Amino acid sequence: MGSINQDLRCLVSETTRYWESDHIYIGCSGNFTIERILKGRDFKLHGNDVSLYTNAIGNYLAGNEMELSVKEESLKWLEPYMNNGIERIATLLLCTTMLDGYHRTEPFFTRKREAYHDQWERLHSETCGKVTKGLENMNVVEYWPGDVVEWAVNSPKDQAFISFPPTYKGGYERLYKAFNDVFDWQEPEYEMFDSDRLKVMIDAVKEKNEWMMARDEPIEGLEGFEVGTVQTSLRSKPVIVYASKSHKRITMPHQKTEVLKVNRADENTEFNEDSVVSLSKITQAQMNTLRSLYLNPELLQQRRPLILRYWLTVI
Repeated sequence: MGSINQDLRCLVSETTRYWESDHIYIGCSGNFTIERILKGRDFKLHGNDVSLYTNAIGNYLAGNEMELSVKEESLKWLEPYMNNGIERIATLLLCTTMLDGYHRTEPFFTRKREAYHDQWERLHSETCGKVTKGLENMNVVEYWPGDVVEWAVNSPKDQAFISFPPTYKGGYERLYKAFNDVFDWQEPEYEMFDSDRLKVMIDAVKEKNEWMMARDEPIEGLEGFEVGTVQTSLRSKPVIVYASKSHKRITMPHQKTEVLKVNRADENTEFNEDSVVSLSKITQAQMNTLRSLYLNPELLQQRRPLILRYWLTVI
């Protein structure tokens, strides 16, 4: 969750190859994707975040101790898998999906939690192997659990800084609410990230020797520093990338389409008890055409009754 896409990863890798700083301070480490992109290079990496999952990884990589226990009685069976290090990280990684819908009682969520419990030994063993491989050779020399704005303000000006900060206010809190309900740990103190805090962060980041930021909306105050735009699909929001210096790049989605030659219902089409609704198999390219034509939000608002009739007759 919160990982950056492949095109943006490539841009991070390319941009940092021109940097002369010895240390890179990373704000909002998340899945440590940026750190993994930079591993094997000469940089000394400094991580930061506030979530339980990221803190477990960061403290392990930096050699710090971290107190963590299970407080939810129904999940006490997780305690043998909470040993500090790879085992704990694997447990928390599995919990990101097992605890999705934690407070919901619908059959889907109940059966999912039961399935994780029944298959836990195998899943945990496999995940430990993946975590070990993913975190090897990571040159993280420091990890600080705290406010990313403070991290940006207090990190050295003569070194580099990278951060892709939260887009939505309270996003972290909603994402990891179940974690905080299930586990007992020392949560770091931080202010809620909003537009005012972002402005403070930008002013601090621009003073660094080298820097890079990205967001799925324009960042006020960084006009003229745009180095790339990344959009993974026609319906996804483009991510705007800013940096102190870099080659300019743009990656846009290419979608294969194919005309679907069928009669289509419109506002004059009548349906009655003799009408026949049937299913027809179409290609992915034809489906892409339909999605591009009819899943535009403005079009749906204007022609919703027509669209619903269309799907009934064609799909």
